[in-house]
Amino acid sequence: FPDSNFFLLGGDSIKAIQISSHMYDEGYDLSVNNILENPVFYKMARAIKGKEHFVYEQGICSGEAGKLPITEWFLNQKFKEVGHYNQSILLELKKEISEETFNDIFQYLIKHHDALRINYNKERGVIFYNNEHLKQNNIIRVISLNQEDYEVDIEKTTRQFTNPRFDISKDLLLRPYLIFKGDKSYLLIMAHHLIIDAVSLRILLEDIQKLLSLSKENYNLPRKTASY
Repeated sequence: FPDSNFFLLGGDSIKAIQISSHMYDEGYDLSVNNILENPVFYKMARAIKGKEHFVYEQGICSGEAGKLPITEWFLNQKFKEVGHYNQSILLELKKEISEETFNDIFQYLIKHHDALRINYNKERGVIFYNNEHLKQNNIIRVISLNQEDYEVDIEKTTRQFTNPRFDISKDLLLRPYLIFKGDKSYLLIMAHHLIIDAVSLRILLEDIQKLLSLSKENYNLPRKTASY
């Protein structure tokens, strides 16, 4: 095992980011570069250090949020349909999960992850935390498909009943759907790229999985780091 190679076991840059994040949560410093440059585990272990104890602000972020280089690029393109710059994932649920449960989970997530609440003020040219989203009571949207819809591919069906466009100036840029199709149910998550990318989507899915294993009273996620 110590001689095993991270890449030969299926490792990639995204998994390296996840490992680095989990190590941080456990109190250790192992950077993504350390992982990629030392893929043999015993060499990787030598790069692990105890991290300096630094705690980011744990309160609710408000006001303006800084722009990342990719954000600057996106806004400078002046796309005609900026609200369509999004991604989605469709998950089949292995067991029945109520609308109320998902609603509680997504409410918790948008409170915990400040970046999920950002919007863009075009007139001022700034990205800001829109804490009005914290007041939303019904975040999850429910779609119940009828018998005629059963014969259609689920992905094609969802495109008929969902809205892929966001108003980046005021919408919550995360849009989850709970879809019922006969005896099956699905979770569809749509999100604008201003708030999420492929890596952070995986983290969000991990958070959802963890929260599903907890009661609402015991919801708990790792302490906040930099929000954006």
